[in-house]
Amino acid sequence: MKLRTTPRERLTYYRNRKGWSYTDLAEKIGYTPTAIHNLEIGWNEIYYEDAELIAAALNIDINLLLDTYSKAVRKGVYGKTIKQVRQSYNMTQVEFAKLLNVDRSKLAIWEVELHRPNRLMYNKIMRLKKMRKVEDK
Repeated sequence: MKLRTTPRERLTYYRNRKGWSYTDLAEKIGYTPTAIHNLEIGWNEIYYEDAELIAAALNIDINLLLDTYSKAVRKGVYGKTIKQVRQSYNMTQVEFAKLLNVDRSKLAIWEVELHRPNRLMYNKIMRLKKMRKVEDK
């Protein structure tokens, strides 16, 4: 049996184990079948909020559907972390955005949690955090 190592692979495994189609799971959590499909093939991330609903419907541990990134970009956490890292460098949003090679408006949106940074950008921010030895508050 193939070891299911990613959240999306585990989602597929547990949905199939229940004998559920995309539609079956979607109806139980208020999503569309296409949304479930996109989570399973990796077109969309399984964020914490998704994992809560899916884990409850499948009756599995939420951590099976999460990885380091999806845990880190949980609402109420990631914006504060990004701002904390920026402030540890004593930079304005304009300066930090330039360091990240993004627009200031994008950084501002991440800090107030209107959108999440993608995996690559979040990993870049976490490398900067590690270099500064920034502790989580």
